[in-house]
Amino acid sequence: MKHQWIIGFFILTMACAPTRYVRTLDEKQNAIGLSLGGPVIEFSGSKIPLPLSTLSYGYGFKDNLTLFGSIHPTSLAFHNLQTDFGAVYKFREQSGYVPYVSGTLAGNLVIDLNDPVVRFWPEADVNFSWTYGKGNNFFYTGCSNWFELRKTRSGDQPQIGRWLFNPHIGHTFIHKSMQYNLEVKLLAPFRSHQNVFIPWQSITGSTGATGIYFSIIKTF
Repeated sequence: MKHQWIIGFFILTMACAPTRYVRTLDEKQNAIGLSLGGPVIEFSGSKIPLPLSTLSYGYGFKDNLTLFGSIHPTSLAFHNLQTDFGAVYKFREQSGYVPYVSGTLAGNLVIDLNDPVVRFWPEADVNFSWTYGKGNNFFYTGCSNWFELRKTRSGDQPQIGRWLFNPHIGHTFIHKSMQYNLEVKLLAPFRSHQNVFIPWQSITGSTGATGIYFSIIKTF
């Protein structure tokens, strides 16, 4: 289909979106967020992250369970309805140097509004985080795992792989009801990007892509 290359493009940009919630919200707490950034590309001789945007909402269903959903305005500008939705579960609190541990189950959906083409990817994430000092600021690491359900990709070519592994590190600064987050994510660091039309840039060299993101979250 004529828009399959666009769907393929957003597979990469979606999978490399920043982590929604590393830590669960308090029970009945609400949160709205905006994130900007994306995979790094070479443009006019410079290496810059794509200026992708995401609007998200989270709700503390319980102290150890947060529900969330998001919409991607940049994708919508390309006539693709893109969303992700899911739940974050807290497995344990931090205890000394033993980290706070959370896991996420999510679904990622793209609908090409021109064709239409509908694509869906399940996702499972795990995150480990540590607060430090006297504040609530924390740094974290973890990985997101995407799973491809289709047997073929664009042009009816066989899938390269069914599992997309994306490790990340980040830091969250908290001031009252505001959270500011910076994250670096490696997308598919074991897959070559040599034969694609977009000049992805990666700290791993000729494989994967490196994503850089900044997010702001307001809780209430």
